[in-house]
Amino acid sequence: MKRLWSLICLSLLACLLGSLPLFPASRVLAMSQSQTLLEHHAMSIAKGQSIEDALVLGHHAIVAGSVRKMIVVVDGNLTLLPTSKTDIAIDLGGRLTIDPGARVRKILHLSLASPFWNGLFVGVLIGLLLWCGWFLLSVGGGIVTIGLAWMLQKNLAAPLRLLEQSVRRAGATGLLVSLLALSLAAMMITTILGIPLALVVVFAYLLLGIAGFPVIAVWLGQLLWPKTLPSRPLWQDALTGIVILLSLFNLPVIGILLFVLVEITAVGIATRWLWLRWSMRKAR
Repeated sequence: MKRLWSLICLSLLACLLGSLPLFPASRVLAMSQSQTLLEHHAMSIAKGQSIEDALVLGHHAIVAGSVRKMIVVVDGNLTLLPTSKTDIAIDLGGRLTIDPGARVRKILHLSLASPFWNGLFVGVLIGLLLWCGWFLLSVGGGIVTIGLAWMLQKNLAAPLRLLEQSVRRAGATGLLVSLLALSLAAMMITTILGIPLALVVVFAYLLLGIAGFPVIAVWLGQLLWPKTLPSRPLWQDALTGIVILLSLFNLPVIGILLFVLVEITAVGIATRWLWLRWSMRKAR
């Protein structure tokens, strides 16, 4: 773990060193005249010796002289002796020792093996894994949606008309159905006998969402397709809509909220579609 954070710090410092050509020519000339030291082994600045900057990678540094600007030690210990005079001392991943009498203006010390950094690394890793899982799940759902749009393209005309008539009504219907399904599942799950019924309710709710997603994808694809151009197959409209939805769903934080809104609308349009079909059959 300590070595990993050291490599990260090395990358950041490499970016800083890579920007040296952007500095004024006089600054670059000063560095070329041994004003700046870049060491890959243990370094010691003797008493009376004066340098401008020093960067030590993976080894220890002992300062008894003067560092006019900054000394940076990565993955090593930094010791400032009583005769030392340093403007800025930075130690990343090691131990910083300042003897009495040492003069230093600013200090930055990060122990990369501390529980804080370990916890931060684990948190970032878990976040990345969750995001990757969500990304793969959304891509899989997008492929299923395009396949359903291709198979059901002859049956999507009616729900498309319902969605075009009122998106708000579809969203309101989906919200009511979602609250009803959540309430039923919450009540049923409190008993052992009700758990299977709660699973049935959740499964039926998910099926409604899966059935409604192709409609929303096709509607969004047609909305973005210019009216002046010839119409195209519904699965191509679904592909366009899914690409837009996936790009929105994978946004940090807000993507989950957008998915919930689209899911509720999909449940609503599927519910209205089924209700319309049932009403037509009942009328016959």
